[in-house]
Amino acid sequence: MAAPSIASVSNVIKGVAGLIAILPGIALVTNAIVLPLTLQQFLGGLALALGVVIILAIYLFGQRLHRMKPQRVGAMVIAMAVAGAGIAMLCSGVANTYVLKRSVGDGVEMRVMPLRPTGQLAADLESFGGDYDEALRHPVIGARVATEMDRQDGPTILLLSVSFLLAQALLLSAIVTGAWKLANALGQKRAEPAAPVEA
Repeated sequence: MAAPSIASVSNVIKGVAGLIAILPGIALVTNAIVLPLTLQQFLGGLALALGVVIILAIYLFGQRLHRMKPQRVGAMVIAMAVAGAGIAMLCSGVANTYVLKRSVGDGVEMRVMPLRPTGQLAADLESFGGDYDEALRHPVIGARVATEMDRQDGPTILLLSVSFLLAQALLLSAIVTGAWKLANALGQKRAEPAAPVEA
């Protein structure tokens, strides 16, 4: 059985990199990653679109990337990966701190908490020591707390969305850029003429 050619390996690397770029969006859309429903749908669509945009950008700028020195591309990949990982950790911290997961009946409800509750919401929470879950379960003010949370959660959702998408963009760009450069290097190696054999 013939061994796979360098060209086929190069195409496989590009194809796998492209698949990786759209996986986060697919995971969100198919509920493989669980977030509050409206936020999940919003980020799922954006993540899927962002993955496709990154693939297209790498293809469009492929020639420029091909001309860049491997050391420079490597430095870019490392910088994007480190920055993306750092922002992903920030996003995870925000989600763990400001996304409330609570049992409601037989199901689980997820709510985004405001970064800084104000007005009536702040006053209501003070009575419960800042415990959103207890405040939401209160038979008198629970509905009001839920309404105020929905009204004030905009900044939290914005921070989650921006940090998630920025982390994804940086990490996927690092993966796809590195894979593309590797694939081109393999293709170039295949195109190089074999060294003459001395008699």
